[in-house]
Amino acid sequence: MEKGRNRGTFLKLLCLLGIGLISLPGLSWCEEIYPTKRITWLIPYKAGGGIDVFARAISPFLEKNLKKVSPKAKGVSVAIKNEPAASGEKAISILFNSPRDGYTIGSFSGGFLADKFLSKKDFDIAKLTYLVRLDETTRLLVTGKTGPKNWNEIVAASKTSPIKWGVGAYGRETHIGSIIVNEVLGLPVKFIASGGTAEGLNALLRGDIQMVFLSDDSGKPLIDAGEIRVLLAFDRKSIYPGAPSIQDLGHPELVTPTKGNRFLAGPPGLPPSIKNVIVEAFQQAFKDDEFVAWCKKVDFKPSPLYGGDLEKLVEEVMMFYKEKTPLIKKHID
Repeated sequence: MEKGRNRGTFLKLLCLLGIGLISLPGLSWCEEIYPTKRITWLIPYKAGGGIDVFARAISPFLEKNLKKVSPKAKGVSVAIKNEPAASGEKAISILFNSPRDGYTIGSFSGGFLADKFLSKKDFDIAKLTYLVRLDETTRLLVTGKTGPKNWNEIVAASKTSPIKWGVGAYGRETHIGSIIVNEVLGLPVKFIASGGTAEGLNALLRGDIQMVFLSDDSGKPLIDAGEIRVLLAFDRKSIYPGAPSIQDLGHPELVTPTKGNRFLAGPPGLPPSIKNVIVEAFQQAFKDDEFVAWCKKVDFKPSPLYGGDLEKLVEEVMMFYKEKTPLIKKHID
């Protein structure tokens, strides 16, 4: 009889323990299905830029492969939201402070990593959950079709008066990159920030500036149309006739630091189960035949990076900007 009472008491305690565990926040008897609602993809730039175009192109394939990776998911959709306020910092702040549920992700260029060292922010970009390096671009210095014919003419012109060098948005990646590059090139220049790449190209075409520092994909349409000409390619070899590479000028150390890396991240502390779903969906999306066909059509060359390789790259870029912070601050403070 005593044995039966003890067994009943034990079962009651076990039951109460189970109820208590179920009621604890963050615990459940079965893993939550992800995703079950719309995912917002933040872009810290105006519509029409390189990251924006890419995000809109791949998002249907991301939706398609999220359903494959997570078959029980329902209502899967991805909405692109442009948040260019405060030179893109608003988007990073929103991402940093979003719930850790995977329903807010964001893209940004590697230049935002310099923010950690340049000024105090309401976010720590190093603590974001890095998911994918979406692509890598090569930087170019370009001029208008009626501008200097080649790099030697730019160098010669700089001896007469400082070159008006367009840098896009003030304090952002192309501005910071231009500062670092010219520390090595040593040209007498005046950096002119215009608000963004599109605005910089317009200033170049109007003749307000003599050259612009930009990514190859941003300049490609105008290069192909003959409206702008490449003066210098920041790569080991130049694919542009008449334009030397930065290695040709004897500065191979500038190839890697000037590359334009575009990252995708989630809020800090994103659970591994959700991170893995997103990463696997992107891996499949990049291999999707229709997306591959689109890339070929527009001559876009994605270069995704994941896992340890991605973490290593983020750390290397962060350390590079940390080292260059005193130099950058001389020009933007």
